Amino acid sequence: MFSREVVVPFVASAVVSIGGGSTPLFLVAAALSVLGALAVRPVRSVRSVRSVR
Repeated sequence: MFSREVVVPFVASAVVSIGGGSTPLFLVAAALSVLGALAVRPVRSVRSVRSVR
């Protein structure tokens, strides 16, 4: 399985090449940010784990 640190530069270079500049790259990043925010929105709370002594 590939790490995102390996895959993302290749995807970004493809977006810049196909899109003709860095503007499409920023638009894709903005869209992915919105999708990420919507994905975590249903999470209501997170329990903290207390350390056992």
